[in-house]
Amino acid sequence: MGYFYVGEVGAGFPSPAERWRERSLDLNDLLQMHPEATFFMLVRGESMKGVGIYDRDLVVVDRALQATHGNIIIALVNGGFSIKQLRILSDGSMELASAHPRFPPLVITPRVSFEVWGVVTFVLHSVHPSASLKSRLYRFLRQKNL
Repeated sequence: MGYFYVGEVGAGFPSPAERWRERSLDLNDLLQMHPEATFFMLVRGESMKGVGIYDRDLVVVDRALQATHGNIIIALVNGGFSIKQLRILSDGSMELASAHPRFPPLVITPRVSFEVWGVVTFVLHSVHPSASLKSRLYRFLRQKNL
């Protein structure tokens, strides 16, 4: 739970006429459309940095949403999780695309064990060097004995 200042933050010059009011805000209420089907996952790797998802970011994943062309998804591929962009091609076939030129798309064939596990709805990443999400997450899990 944190506090939300009602108003917007301009990237230009501040408006002296802007009125700010403080209210409590639970980020779970903001980030979870389907709380019973929402999961948080830690990203490992650089394959999605072209769309602003970086190594050690935290993604919010909604398993209740139907994945469509262009969605960023969590896929279960050959027994392991992967974060990729779902592409549904004109012939109905699918591929999982990275957002990094070093990683080619994975074409889904009958030989590939594939399942859409969930749709990524939000990405959280720190912009301050001392605010590592990974270390804060692991500390939280240890405190909760998870």
